[in-house]
Amino acid sequence: MKEGSKQSLMGLLNDLDDPWEEENQLPKKEEQEARYTYIKHIASGGQKNISSAFDTKLHRTVALAELKSDLPDQETESFIEEIFLTASFQHPNIIKILDFGIRKEDTLFFTMELMLNSNLRNHIKKNETPATQNLEIFLKICDAIAYAHSKGVIHLDLKPDNIQIGAFGEVLISDWGLSKKLGSGLKNSKSQGTPGFMAPEQTASGAELSSATDIYSLGAILSFLFSKVPENEIPQGIHAVIKKAMAQDPEERYQKVEDLKHEISNFIAGYSTNAQQAGFIKELQLLIRRNSQLCITIFTSLILITCLTAYFLLNLKDKNVNLAQSIEELEITGRKLSKSVILEKQLNTELVNRELKVAENLMQYPLYFSSPASSSQKALDIYLRQENTQTFNKKLLIILLIRQDFDKILELELKAPEELMEIIEKFAQKPKSADGVLKELKDFVELLQTMNNLPNKPFSNLKKAYMERAVYYSDDVVKPIIMSPLIIKQLIKTWNPDWDTNNLFYSIHNSSLTLRGHELSVLSDNSPYSSHYSFLRFLKFKKLDLRESNIAVMRHLNGLDLQTLDIRETQVQNLHPHKATRDISTVIINPGQFPEESINHLPPAVKIIQRK
Repeated sequence: MKEGSKQSLMGLLNDLDDPWEEENQLPKKEEQEARYTYIKHIASGGQKNISSAFDTKLHRTVALAELKSDLPDQETESFIEEIFLTASFQHPNIIKILDFGIRKEDTLFFTMELMLNSNLRNHIKKNETPATQNLEIFLKICDAIAYAHSKGVIHLDLKPDNIQIGAFGEVLISDWGLSKKLGSGLKNSKSQGTPGFMAPEQTASGAELSSATDIYSLGAILSFLFSKVPENEIPQGIHAVIKKAMAQDPEERYQKVEDLKHEISNFIAGYSTNAQQAGFIKELQLLIRRNSQLCITIFTSLILITCLTAYFLLNLKDKNVNLAQSIEELEITGRKLSKSVILEKQLNTELVNRELKVAENLMQYPLYFSSPASSSQKALDIYLRQENTQTFNKKLLIILLIRQDFDKILELELKAPEELMEIIEKFAQKPKSADGVLKELKDFVELLQTMNNLPNKPFSNLKKAYMERAVYYSDDVVKPIIMSPLIIKQLIKTWNPDWDTNNLFYSIHNSSLTLRGHELSVLSDNSPYSSHYSFLRFLKFKKLDLRESNIAVMRHLNGLDLQTLDIRETQVQNLHPHKATRDISTVIINPGQFPEESINHLPPAVKIIQRK
């Protein structure tokens, strides 16, 4: 390795010293050698060799990536950039960097999660799963790439070999070696990528690269998922989506990954895709398919009515019946027709009720929190097409409040308590962005604060049903790089009304978050209107200090990517490993705070520091 690159990496490594733990030191090369055992070569790429290895510190098998020797400085810097770019991501479908540094003969390396099952190519090759079932995998891939794009990064090498599939359905995007930061005028310097999955602009020197470049690759992956299906049997909706995503002209593709994901979600739910441009007959076919049981019942009823009517008419024609008998039979048929009409009305009512149930589910966990903007729009459309929208006053009010559509609330003349109506009228005057949300961050923070200031009686349930969904909606639409701590303070305060928001201290530089206050006891909620994740997950930090708070259970940390946790002088009584804390490497406690038996339940890789 070149000396300049070595010094660069050493400097970056030393910058990561933990200010909470002074005794942490950068591991020596000899220690790195001893840490990784049972190394077995798996594959080689353009700039690195991949091996499986057993990490004696983490007590798990990992993937060990080592930079090939005698590569130009540009490739070495690219390898280092890949390490720090991947490490900066916090998403369940993007592979995690576990360790990095310098090994034998000054070889740069990093380790990451190892999927023992297969990559997407092998998964499709070995499994006979219907192609439509694999669309759930595709949605997870879209989630990961949409997240990367929201952070200003494009992958540029999306292909089945770079998508790892776990034995239990885990999906991880790997190999970010060719990725680049998005920016105006980002040009392609040389042909890089994988034929069959790389966009046309990746082969043309000087062509502009954008998020549409990754969308082309996503279209190719979608096509690959149906590679075992004869072309004439691929669903029209999927074929149209693939064609649009892989358009030669980037301007003709989907402009956002969320749009592509929305199309596939529609297909899975039994709706037509926009790319398909379905006519009336196709929409009717899809409606029948979505409601097959109801349609069968209605169709059977119509056949029965038709048969009875035909039977009567034939008897009337073929037999010499008197007028009285004819009238009697007409009356009988009329009664049967009336019953059928009543049955049809009942079936229509059931169909409407099912649609309303769909709208309710769209606004609850988990559907809403996977795609807040799309889910809330679908639910809103369902309620607005009902005959009497006033019947759904409360449902429409909460959805439009979440979507910050105050003008629509006033237009529909929805009813609300006087205090709430004052808020609606006030914020209807605030400037909006093109996406329909409040343009200024300070206005959104003020909105949350004003909602929190409503008296708990009778507004407590409304505030809890509104607050987290409103924050998720804003995050989905605005996509900030880092959410403002001012928003998180208001989110926490909804469930901890007596807590002082000045007791939150956030440092991006130190990657740390400190929370104080005995009034603080809730950091997550398991209601249908909550994500079931910690309210803190919108902030980026590795160290969490909960000293002198009233937090009692680890589930309040669910969804956080932590390395160090300080729970001195808290109400936590159980240190048994929890899915919310499985990746924590250091826990700081008071001397004697927990019995030795409880501490021994933790994995050996977790370091316990007892400190006053």
